[in-house]
Amino acid sequence: YAFYDQNNEIGKDGANIINNVGGGSVIAYGIYAIYQNALKVANNNITSMMGGTNTHYGIFLTTAKNASYDLYNNTVSMQFSGTGTNALYPIYCEMGASGISNTVNVYNNTVTGCTYSTLTTGNVYFMQLLNNGVTTNIYNNTINNNVIGSLGFTATGRINYLYSTMSTTTMSTVSFHDNTVTANSRIQSVNGGGATYFMSNTGTGALLNMYNNSVTNNIVASNGGTYGIQASLDIATRNIYSNTVSNISKAEGIFYGLYLYNVTGSSGITSVYKNSVQNIEGLTTGCTMYGMYLSSSSGITTNLYNNMVTDLRTPAALSGASYYNSIYGFYISSGAPIGFYNNTIFLQASSTAANFGSMALLFTTSAVLDLRNNILVNNSIPSGLGKTIVMRFSSTTITNYAGTSNYNNFYAGPPSSVNLLFYDGTNSDQTLAAFKSRFTPRDLQSVTELPPFVNVAATPYNVHLKNNVATQCESSGIAVATPVAVTTDFDGDARYPNAGYPVNALYPPNAPDMGADEVGGIPSDVTAPAIVYTPLANTYHNIILGNARTLNAAITDGTGVPVTGIGLPVLYWKVNAGTYQVAQGTFVSGNTYSFTFGAGTTLGDVVSYFIAAQDLASTPNVGAYPWIGSSTYTA
Repeated sequence: YAFYDQNNEIGKDGANIINNVGGGSVIAYGIYAIYQNALKVANNNITSMMGGTNTHYGIFLTTAKNASYDLYNNTVSMQFSGTGTNALYPIYCEMGASGISNTVNVYNNTVTGCTYSTLTTGNVYFMQLLNNGVTTNIYNNTINNNVIGSLGFTATGRINYLYSTMSTTTMSTVSFHDNTVTANSRIQSVNGGGATYFMSNTGTGALLNMYNNSVTNNIVASNGGTYGIQASLDIATRNIYSNTVSNISKAEGIFYGLYLYNVTGSSGITSVYKNSVQNIEGLTTGCTMYGMYLSSSSGITTNLYNNMVTDLRTPAALSGASYYNSIYGFYISSGAPIGFYNNTIFLQASSTAANFGSMALLFTTSAVLDLRNNILVNNSIPSGLGKTIVMRFSSTTITNYAGTSNYNNFYAGPPSSVNLLFYDGTNSDQTLAAFKSRFTPRDLQSVTELPPFVNVAATPYNVHLKNNVATQCESSGIAVATPVAVTTDFDGDARYPNAGYPVNALYPPNAPDMGADEVGGIPSDVTAPAIVYTPLANTYHNIILGNARTLNAAITDGTGVPVTGIGLPVLYWKVNAGTYQVAQGTFVSGNTYSFTFGAGTTLGDVVSYFIAAQDLASTPNVGAYPWIGSSTYTA
């Protein structure tokens, strides 16, 4: 480290233009830096059309342990048509390894207009960042308008369905006739392909801030797997937010929109919020698509909130035999707690294949999953052995589904044997009532509906909520304060009850909304209050035998529960086979009500009881707990 060059700058005070980089049998570099500290690489424009038989780099920063550097405002565009087994790296940085005090800043860079028309098995890394700083900041980078593989594309990415080149000196008349290109024609790639990484970040450190990065409008014809934004890390604190992966077409193999892998043995907290993955289409029958994919070690706590995943399509995919699914909105595999709050997932896919299925959320059940305030909608059309599933567990174990899970919207289309709110490979729930029975007391206030999204009729979808159509998602959530405070929404709007939250003056909210979007909308409350309490234990001691006992219950509802007068919750109780008696509830504070009952019992008596409650909706909803066998309650 003592012999590193210090404080060098490339382009900082005057932009460099670098073109025609390499193309022969040796590795070529637009910018190459090694053994540098406090390096600044900025404002450079690197463009090159090249062939050759070796790997090429636009920007290459390497070997400098504990080094700090700044990489910003650079533009790289490389068109490679050489040997298809070579890798291509528009931006590659591995400075900063083994850092103890260094800072890395990578921001405002653009990788655009890159092509690799001769690809066979080579990998492509548009922006690969390895072994970065103790503090690493990666933000405002754009990777767009790139074409990987050969599908008959020009360098600008246009599809040439019908293409001809002729000399005008030898022909005076040319006629094209009786040609047909159907609307649903699909061009298959003639190439194979290695993996394609649009933005890849791997390394160690103390703090990572990765935000406002955009991977959009790219075409991929590579069956080695595609990663929109990848972060495989051993970093104590990771903040990954406001990133966008969108408008990617012709993907083959496995596609990951946002791929997060927390290295085994690492520990800390990962916060993933306000990210968007949308409008992604796979090409081949073997395409499997993950909107967001999380694989975490036992030491990592991850909170995912205010994310949107929508419009994932594999129109020709044949689902695999294990799950018969080709599309996963979220895939969660973790050995540590997962907080999943106020996310919106909307799938509406189909396939011409014999077997096609999809799921909004897959949970591997190896850690605790806390699910609150989410909109999980799978409106896809299954075929053959496939199923349309909202939530898929990898096993029949449900103990790791946290007791705090509640206030979610689950929708899988009309209930049927292939349209399921829940499935674990053995058990399935078609209806919300069956789902609640399985998971009680979880999800007592969860609902089912196809929400009024702004646009899900045509691509690109907009899964913000309409504010002029009644929805159960309006004011039907709960404020999330722990383990993370969710005080704003996907757009940065305040959430109820924080100052500045959206308000419809005709329908003032008294709770936050479900999903990633907070909107001053119109509520549609068709759900009775949730009633949760710990049943009283048996009484054995003569000193209290025959005395009344007090039961406290938490009773909550999106439109509220009466706290005084008519409409207060009621506990009904009886001794042995006697008639039911009434114990009026007393409001304590917050959502807690107390009930006193059971006086006059003697040794051997059995006291049975249940609680009924109504909400403050204009037409009150009434329910009871336990509700098994109960019906016909009136306000």
